[in-house]
Amino acid sequence: MFRIIPLFVFLFAAVLAYSQCCDFTLVMDDTYGDGWNGGNLDVLVDGEWIGNFAAVEEGSISVFEVCNGQEITLQYESGEYENENSYFLLGGNGNLIHADGPEPNVGESGPFVVDCDVVPDPGSSPCVPIVI
Repeated sequence: MFRIIPLFVFLFAAVLAYSQCCDFTLVMDDTYGDGWNGGNLDVLVDGEWIGNFAAVEEGSISVFEVCNGQEITLQYESGEYENENSYFLLGGNGNLIHADGPEPNVGESGPFVVDCDVVPDPGSSPCVPIVI
């Protein structure tokens, strides 16, 4: 009986450590304002497809939940007018994980290992204010 309790505590702690989750943000831009003209981006988490995304008109933002230790892979497929397309992936605290474009690289980027506890240095990320 007493051997089971430490095992249970260890497993419970491991689940809690892994299950720290946060929202990642995918920001997609089109400088001309007509969308990505056939270009698109697949997002995979731990190898499982979670969606296909593309900028609509000037741009789009998509948010998805991931947990510590998971791996994010991005797969970009080109369309027309690639010089208009760009995207970036922000972590749970607004830290820049990956950016590409204009003319994003075709194919796979990543994997990027999720760490929801990373806090970016002030001014080092597009969404982090600089304290004056």
